[in-house]
Amino acid sequence: MKRSRQKAILTLLSQRRITTQKQLCDALLEQGFRVTQATLSRDIAELGLTKSENGYGLPRVSTNEMADAKSIKILSEAVREVDCAENIVVVKALTGMGSAAGAAIDHLHLPEVVGSVAGDDTVIIVVRSAEAAMVLRERLLELLG
Repeated sequence: MKRSRQKAILTLLSQRRITTQKQLCDALLEQGFRVTQATLSRDIAELGLTKSENGYGLPRVSTNEMADAKSIKILSEAVREVDCAENIVVVKALTGMGSAAGAAIDHLHLPEVVGSVAGDDTVIIVVRSAEAAMVLRERLLELLG
């Protein structure tokens, strides 16, 4: 539902001028989406919409930047620990989130990564050297905040 609603928001904004959240809420209702102001505010923030004197605008960030931000968000919510041993980085995730964390790491196309394997709550990442493992570990910890 959320994905469909956000897609509808982007479509509406590409088709007409919308200057207020009330107008956007009404336009979504016409499309069959009943939303609260709080939900609409979250959607606007997640989509990276801009607001100017001309109304709401489509995000100025590229699709890749939005996808990267989503990957980082997934990692920040799923990952509990990052460690390394020789040329392997081990990412411990919440139970059931290993696959999502692995996909997020793969999506980021980190240059140190040779390949990865994800399980239920762990991702094993192979890099070329022990130095690269330490670099990747630090990079992942930075992304996690």
